[in-house]
This record gives sequence, C-alpha cells and structure tokens, in this order.
Amino acid sequence: MIKLKFNPPIVPKRYLDRVELVNKLEDSRSLPLLLVVAPTGYGKSLLISNWIYSLNLKFLWLSLDDEFNNLQVFFEYLITGIKKVFPKDSALLYRNFSQSKFPNFELIKDEVFNFLNEIDKPFKIILDDYFFIKNKEIHNLINEYLKNPVSNVQLIVITRIDPPIITNQLKLYGNMDEIRMNELKFSTNELKKLVQINFPDIKENDLAFKIYENTNGWPLLSQFILTNIPKSKVDNIDSLDLDMHRSNLVNYFNDHIIEYYGSKSILTGFKVASIVGWFSNGLLNYIFDNLSFSLEISSEKLIKISLGNHMLSMTEKKNIKWYRVHHYFQSHFLNNNEEIGELKLEVYSILSKWQETQGDFVKAIDHALNAKEYDRAVNLINRVRKKEVKSNYYWKFQTWKDSFPKHYFEQNISLLFGYLNFLSEIFDIQKMIVIIQDLDELIKNSAEDSDHVYELNIYKAFIEIWINCNPENAIKLLNTKIADFESNQILYYKHCFYESVAYQMSGRGEKGIEKLNERIALIHNNWIQRNHLEAIKIFLHLFKGDLYEARKIADIYRSNLIELDDDYSFLWANYLAGNIAFQLGEYRTALELFRQVASQKSIIQNRIMIDSFIAKSILERYFGFFDKQQDTLDQLKDLIQKTRNNLFSDLPESTENRSELSENNSEKLLKWAYGYRNEPHPSEFHFLIEVPFLTKLKILVIKGEVEESKAAIDELNQIELILNNYHNSYHLVDILVLKAICCAKIENTEGFVAHLNKALDLSVKNGMKRPYIELAQPLEPYFLLYKDNIRHSWWISNLFSSDSQSGSIGTDNSMINQPDLENNFSVRELEIIRAIQDGLRNKEIADSFNISTETVKSHLKNIFKKSGVHSRVELIKTFSK
Repeated sequence: MIKLKFNPPIVPKRYLDRVELVNKLEDSRSLPLLLVVAPTGYGKSLLISNWIYSLNLKFLWLSLDDEFNNLQVFFEYLITGIKKVFPKDSALLYRNFSQSKFPNFELIKDEVFNFLNEIDKPFKIILDDYFFIKNKEIHNLINEYLKNPVSNVQLIVITRIDPPIITNQLKLYGNMDEIRMNELKFSTNELKKLVQINFPDIKENDLAFKIYENTNGWPLLSQFILTNIPKSKVDNIDSLDLDMHRSNLVNYFNDHIIEYYGSKSILTGFKVASIVGWFSNGLLNYIFDNLSFSLEISSEKLIKISLGNHMLSMTEKKNIKWYRVHHYFQSHFLNNNEEIGELKLEVYSILSKWQETQGDFVKAIDHALNAKEYDRAVNLINRVRKKEVKSNYYWKFQTWKDSFPKHYFEQNISLLFGYLNFLSEIFDIQKMIVIIQDLDELIKNSAEDSDHVYELNIYKAFIEIWINCNPENAIKLLNTKIADFESNQILYYKHCFYESVAYQMSGRGEKGIEKLNERIALIHNNWIQRNHLEAIKIFLHLFKGDLYEARKIADIYRSNLIELDDDYSFLWANYLAGNIAFQLGEYRTALELFRQVASQKSIIQNRIMIDSFIAKSILERYFGFFDKQQDTLDQLKDLIQKTRNNLFSDLPESTENRSELSENNSEKLLKWAYGYRNEPHPSEFHFLIEVPFLTKLKILVIKGEVEESKAAIDELNQIELILNNYHNSYHLVDILVLKAICCAKIENTEGFVAHLNKALDLSVKNGMKRPYIELAQPLEPYFLLYKDNIRHSWWISNLFSSDSQSGSIGTDNSMINQPDLENNFSVRELEIIRAIQDGLRNKEIADSFNISTETVKSHLKNIFKKSGVHSRVELIKTFSK
C-alpha cells in the first residue's frame, strides 16, 4: 500500500483563491455528492484540497490510479483510510477486513456502509482521478451508496470525464452539485490577480487579457505562460508571441525548456519520473543512480525545474516531500513507443529492488511482474508464502497468478506450490488433485529436489487424510523429513497437523500427540506458532469425541491468547470452543462464539467458516431467532456460492432441514430426504458439525414410518463401522441414539436399551449432550418407557425437562452473574473493558491510553480473574448484560 495516496496535493504558495468556486462548494456541503469534472490542467484537485483544509473537519482523500480497479485493493485503501481518520471507532471494521484471507465483498460492503451510517459529524470522502476506474463492481458500489447516502457523509468525485454513476437521478432530486470546465477556467479578473502575484512590481496592463485570449482561461497553460515570460517583456506585451502556447504546451516544453537547460537528459528524466508515479528526491535519486545509462541531470534539479513550471503535484509524508508528474505532461511522456516500453521495464525493475529494501514484498512482486522479471517475482513470492501461518497473502496470490504468462505458470514448480497452498485453504479438492499430478510430473522430469518432493508429499498427505481416508499412506509420505520451522512455517504447521490426525485415524492417537509435543519443543521464541500447534490437540480430542479433554486444552489455549494478542489464533479458538460448547449442550455460549467467528468473515479456512455459519443457523433456530436464522442461511448460501465448490452445495438446505427436525413439517423434510442421493464419504464425519447424509437419516428415522427405520439401521451400521475403522467418535453418539430410536420404532426393546446404554457410556465419559437435546422429541417417550433398564438415566433426565427446551442447558457458563462493577474494578480496568467492547486489540488499547502492551496484558489478567471469564468473548458477553 502506498500511503501517499491518502494525501491531498499541497497547495502552492502562489495559489490563487477561487472565491466564487469556494462559495459554491460551501453551498454544496450538505449534499450527498459533489462532482468535479474537467480535463487535465484545470486545477480540480488543488481547488478541493485548498477548500477541504480550510473546513477543519474530518476527511478521507484517495488518489486513485489503475491499481484501484482491483476491488480488494479499493476496499483495502478505503478501510485503511477510514481507520486513519477514526482509529478507535473503526478498529473492528479494519481488523475484520485486514485479516480476511478470502474476502466476501458483499459483507465487507455492508460493514463499511454500516460504519459510515454511525458517523455523527460531517465527514468527506474524496475520490481523486476517478477516471482511472474501469471496474463495474466499483461503479456499482458507489451507486449503491448514493441510492441510500448517509446524512453526515459527502462523497466528492474528481475526474476528467463523467463517471458511470447515477448522477441524473441525483440531479432530479437535488442531491448533488457539480463544477465543470467552464467554471474552472480563469476569468480575466482572476488572471489580473495572478499577474499581480507573479509580477508585483509591474503596473496593471493588458497582459491578463492577452493570456486569456491565448489560453481561453485554461489554468495550467495560463500559469505556465506566466512562469516562463521574461520579466523584461512584461511591460511590452505586444512583443510577446503566445500562439505556440495555445497550440501545444508540450511543444513549448520541448522547444524552450530543453533548449534553455541545454540537455535532452531532462526529457528522459521526466519520462522516468512519470513511470515511477509518486517519488521523493531520495527515491528518484536511487532510480537515476541505478539506470543502465547516465543522466546529465540530478533528481534535485529536475524537481526544481518541474516545480518552477507547475509540472508536479506535491504532497508530504513524515516531513518528506513527495511528487508526481502532472497528468497532462505524464500522458505525453508515456506515449506508447518502443523506447518508453523498454524504459518502463528498467524502471519497474529498479523500483522492485527498492521496494524489497523497504520490506514491502507485495509491491516488490507487483513491480517485478510489471518488469516481466518472472524469475525474480517467483523468488519473492516464495519468501512471502513461507511466512507465518496467519499471514494474509491468499487473495493477492490469485492476482499474481494471473499476471504470469500461462505457459510460465504451468511449468514453474514454485508457483504451482503456491497455488496448491491457496487451493488447500479454499478446500478445492478437484483442482488440488490436478495440480498435484502436474507437480508430480514436473518434479520427476527435472533434477529432483528433495525439498520439492517433501512439499508435494505434504499435499498428497492432505488428500490421503481428508479425501482417501488412508492414514497409513499419509504417515509414510510424512515420514520422509520435516520442514525447517524457521525457513517455512506454513509447511511445518501443515506437517504437524496432518501427521497428528493420520496417527489418530490409524488408532495410534497417543503416538500422534507424542510426535506433536516433539515438534512443539523444537520451536523457540515464537509463542504464536507454538499456540497454533497446541490447538491441533483440540482437533484430535474432538475427533475422538473426548470433549472434556478438548475443553481443558481449549481453556489453556484461549488463556494464552491474552498474552499473544493474535487475532488469527483468537478466531480459531472461538471456533474450537464453540464446537466443544455445542457438543456439550452449552448452546448459549456456543451461539455467542459462532457469532464471533461469523462476524469476522473469512479469516480462517473456508470449510471452518462454513461450519460456523451452519452451527450459528441451527442454534438461532433452536432459540427461536427465525429472522436471524434466515439471514445466516442467506449468508451461508452466498459464502458457498463464492467458493464455487460442489462439495459444499448441499449444506444450506440440509442445515435448514436439520434445524426444523422438531417442527411439524414432515412432508417437506421427507421430500428432501427421499431426494438426497449422495453416498456418505468418511471424510464428512471428521469433526464437522453438519453431515447432510446423517441429517437425511435423522429425518427418515424421526419423520418416517417403520419401514424407513428398518432401512436406516443398515445405513447407520455402515457409518458406525466406518467411524470405528478410523477411530472417529465425533458423530458416534448421534449414530447410537438414532439406532436406539429405530429399534424402539420397530419394537426391538432390547436393541433400544443396548444402543442407548452404549451411547450413554460414551457420553458420561466425554460429556456429549447435544444429540440427546437435538433428538429429544422422538427419544423422550421411549426413554421414559424403558428408563429402568437404562444405565446413567439420571444423566439425561434433566435434558428432557421444560427448562432444557427453553435454552438453559447443561452448565452453560454464559449464565455467569454480572460482576459488581464499582466495587470490583478500578477506573483503568473499566476503561479497558469498554475498549474491548469497542473491538480494540491490545496494541490499540495501549496507544489509546498511552500505556505499554505489557500493562494492558497485566490489566486483562486481573479483569479476567475478577470477572471469572477466560476470554474476551466471555468478557464482552458478561458486561453486555
């Protein structure tokens, strides 16, 4: 991100105040849209910049260019800019967006609009150089906002041509104003003032009229002429020949400026500066020094000449002035000839190296691709893709992928590995298999690199575990070596995760834990990554159905996050804790946690985000939040549609049907169940909340007749066998309870008692309550009938009470009493609690109160202890009461 794009141009000292235009701007302050349209050189940006600074109110300035045609980039600048203006209020908005690996732009748009709607004081958003925008999605975004504008927010669009936005509709209702070329022209009176500014010692004469005749009031040409008229000729205006200025300003530059300074190097220097975009004296000097040829002009001299001739826009960052060649001259210097094409490649190459020295790898990669230095771009991408697990380059990788020639990409092993990592995160199995096959062939046909073979084995293990369900093959693939943590953190994490799950699936779970502990011990001084690996143990215990052990580790994991202040881990912690609470029957806590995950949009893997929306939908239905559930289902459908992954296509409908199991709608549910033809796959049952095939069986057992129950028993036996083969107990209690109900319906009392006792033996050991609550309606009559034969009947009796059906289930820690605020907490602690409720993270809280992050962490420990909670989510929930 180029932060200079947030800076308005600096108004020059000799700037002429445009009084009539300023009056018009003042009159338009309350309108939703102000449109400033004129060709280059009419002072559009300077007019708005001068006015906006005089208002002393909050504003966001965005200097647009071609880069903004990427919707992700547009939102990135917009939301980062909002955070610069409203650092505290926008903290949650910024964090949700900045950590999104796979952004859902519809949801992000809604968040931005909602934030703007909360602004209670005048705020202006200026989109300068809007003519660069060609992306219809961005035009649609602007139009959608303008259809329902916010009262305190004004949008100012500065452009050379009329934009494709709903201006006619806005004009019809008086909701916009505009300033156009004719109003921006200098009048003769304004030119008189300019003459006086430039030549204060000269008595009034007809120079202003002569300039007007030759320029028709064009501001850029008028000021250029005034700058270049020799003072000796001002008194003798009849001797001035201004025709050349009117015909071609650039010709005057070529004929007179170059001749005056006696070097064509200045022309080449301007071409280089035009290619660079924004430059400081230091950056331009770096580029001049690294060109393959010598220039006879320094960066300092070029900047001085340019400023003297009104050829640069100027802004400032950290007391360093930055410049950009005026668009009028830039378009001339960058005409598409062969010389410019070669020069661009060289300048982009130098820019890429400079960006790398600044630590901006994203821009360094972009410039390397612009320079067509594909090998260099690949090396930089490799450095990026091996960063921390939580690093967010997934969306950007897709852009880079499309920038390479197709044949280059398809033959480059490193790029294909980067793409494979991207596909694994979005769970696109079909494409993964194709890329794995391509890589296999490429690696065999090249000088085999052990690192490449190992990395490919990681993704082959992924397929063996999640798709083929062949853990022994996965273990063999992973036993070749392990990545060096320091050089490739992502591979290290994947290795540990896949290895542990493979051992669990093969019946050697303790061996998997042992190996994982060895891997964790090898990591020093990186507590974030240690925490990621500790979280794998929670997955393993979920897989085994051991909820109590999963809860114990999850509590430690979440407690550690207080120290780490790591949003990526925090979101994973919420998902895992929500999953555990859901299975334990702590529905209120589970709903709050899944809401937290769903609200932060796509930070974690798509499949886990989808799972969170599913759980949230089921729980909202349970509590009677029907409108909220429908909204969640709509978001789930939208999320799945954007993944374009057929593996997920059945989930919204199966989720909706599952949530309606206890309602009187048998015909609808049975129609769906009879029509569902997909066969179950073992990978569906790992530790995910919704399995469509299992929902089908629940409907057939609960809503169907005796024949459906007889048929369901065979399929349930098949699933139980599969789960036992892979030592997976996550859905085992569901299977056993359903089998018990089937037996009861076909009057097999012995089978009912045996299956329910087996289920309860597991549940008492591991805490699983959710299946009994979910299947309470069909289960309760049979349970009461045969209660005397049921072991641990006391354990689920309370689940069939009236209280359980109203949502007060189990030992839900959401029912913690609200602390006595005044007596228990200090003033500073209460301030920090309010900051957490506002969505601020530790560093943001520290900055707000001018204290260290360590002090914030210390306060948090005390707050958690006093309030009896273990996480920010629980704290927010407790104090929201």
